[in-house]
Amino acid sequence: MSESKIVKVKFKDAERSMTHKFLVYDDFDASTESDLVKDCIVEARKSFQSEPESIKIVIELDVK
Repeated sequence: MSESKIVKVKFKDAERSMTHKFLVYDDFDASTESDLVKDCIVEARKSFQSEPESIKIVIELDVK
């Protein structure tokens, strides 16, 4: 069984910031070249009204 992960995409510009969270069960590389990371950025960008000055990816992995 794959571990669950939360991928947070954080956009920020001079006036606002926004965080999108994605629950992911698939394994993936924590890299800007990862298709999953790219897909999360594209999906989150749809609801950000301007061009972000910065994009930060945070990955949470629950360890028991």
